Amino acid sequence: MRKTKSHRYITSQGTAFAEKKEMLKMGKLAQQGWQLESFAFLGYRLRKAEPQNLIYEMDYHVVHKADMNNYVDTFAAAGWNHVCSAGSIHVFSARPGTTPIYSDRNTSYEKYNRITRSVGMVTLIFAIFAVVGFGLTAYTENKDSFIESIYFYLGTVGITIAVPALMTYTALMFRRRAEKKV
Repeated sequence: MRKTKSHRYITSQGTAFAEKKEMLKMGKLAQQGWQLESFAFLGYRLRKAEPQNLIYEMDYHVVHKADMNNYVDTFAAAGWNHVCSAGSIHVFSARPGTTPIYSDRNTSYEKYNRITRSVGMVTLIFAIFAVVGFGLTAYTENKDSFIESIYFYLGTVGITIAVPALMTYTALMFRRRAEKKV
């Protein structure tokens, strides 16, 4: 954990793997005077503030820039304050006792269903890059060619992104299955 007098950086365990645990941790840090400010590379950036008793929750939703105000206003009407966003991941905070964003299994299932589809598509695309890149590398005749290097880099980038994306997809599938209607 890196910190200055006014800011602190903490690493993330990955929202697909430990979302609830991380949101509970954010609440404990808010009680100590460290409030979530933004997402950071592989973690979160916190800022020093007055200690507050807060709960945090995440929502996964693709929101176009033009619709962001309406999206945030919807949550504000239910007592949730928008803290930060990164892509389709949005974090909100509220006072304890506020009705949870996802208060039943059906809405929670839909939340994970949305993000699972997006992550699944990313996984598939980069897995294809990996297969095509390494496959074409194997079929190039001149082993020192520039083209072979391009194919190899395409395969390397594909596998480098596809493996963590597959892990995330698998974790989200388990989470989605746990929330599915009985």
